Amino acid sequence: MSEDLPKGERRGDAAARRRWGLYIQVLVALLLLGAGIGLALLESTSRDTPQRQVGGLVAEIERKDSDDWFSKLVRKFFPKYGKGREPNEVAEEMASLGVEAVPEIITAASHRLASVRWAAVTALGEIGDRRAVAPLADLLAHDAESEVRRAAALALGQLGGPEATARLTEAMANSDPDVRWFVANALGEFGGPEATARLIEAMADSDSNVRYRVVLALGEIGDAQATPSLLAALRDADPVMRGEAAYSLGRFRDPRAVGGLVSALGDKDESVRTYSAFALALQKRPEAVPILAATITGENDWFAVEAVVSLALIDTPDARQALALGARKAVRPAVRRLAARALAMPIIEALAEELREKDRLLAWETVDAFVCLRDPASLPALEEALKSPHSDVRHKAREAIRHIRRASQAQAPSAPPQN
Repeated sequence: MSEDLPKGERRGDAAARRRWGLYIQVLVALLLLGAGIGLALLESTSRDTPQRQVGGLVAEIERKDSDDWFSKLVRKFFPKYGKGREPNEVAEEMASLGVEAVPEIITAASHRLASVRWAAVTALGEIGDRRAVAPLADLLAHDAESEVRRAAALALGQLGGPEATARLTEAMANSDPDVRWFVANALGEFGGPEATARLIEAMADSDSNVRYRVVLALGEIGDAQATPSLLAALRDADPVMRGEAAYSLGRFRDPRAVGGLVSALGDKDESVRTYSAFALALQKRPEAVPILAATITGENDWFAVEAVVSLALIDTPDARQALALGARKAVRPAVRRLAARALAMPIIEALAEELREKDRLLAWETVDAFVCLRDPASLPALEEALKSPHSDVRHKAREAIRHIRRASQAQAPSAPPQN
């Protein structure tokens, strides 16, 4: 049809199309410019009030995770503003805002992006304000994302108190095994003796993963009333359950467990033997030395750091000989270095020295060893670990500090009654 038009009209149509194309380009440019100005203003004003501060932090995650066309354009043309930040970094900064920001953080916990909800829930747990109990319990029961539900359970545990603990123990009856797992995990992290009875009941849960987590939670709480139940689990047909039971029995060092743990040193499963040796080492039992000596120099060095710590605790001539062998023949150089240090200084000091090394994996393993030791003397080193550039190491250090302080409070003598 256009071939039938006069040349002047065809040229006019082409010019009109060019003009419209230019208009569209100008409009897109103005939109992007406005977005850049808006983001800059948001950044400059986000520190004024809690609402603006939380809004600015939410925007940091939105820039990174939103998949709408406008966010993609911003990321493409304004990489400085479009890059955003990781949810764990945002959660730490949200928590630093304190109780004044709690209403805004609770609002953020219902955001459309799961990463924003996770950050807000994590921050609420760190702040510890009781106003968060009801919304956290609702997220635990109903959120579509498992990581958000897990964070909600942990946050409720951090809040503590009768209402939060009651919400958690009620959720152990939830029909979703993931929720029950998350609750058991939270009760282990933060629950006290009042949670022990409910967890002992949950050892009969229909889901094996929930049962495993319940056994670990009982060890983390460290209430000796669970010893008979854990000794029974040490004879379970499932080797994973036996291993978890051995690990947990080591956590609260009940002399009644020694006989069962010594018998478990002959278990046909390697992990059961290894965890039983670790548990016995925490009670300085020399029967564990042969297993630990084999572990420190074995090809699978996943347990090597704990083997070094365990041998240092036993501190018999045979244990020191095994450490000397580990200092020469352990697979990993970092484990050889730790074994040498354990021979030269107390194990707490040796672990503190390792935290100063630049090895991220070793730092995490070292902090985990402090969790097992539960020695208040390790708190200064763990406070230093809170400054680690690695978020997983910082998280593990906070966990270790909580466990050590809780264990110290449980062992402290009660104050005498006032007359």
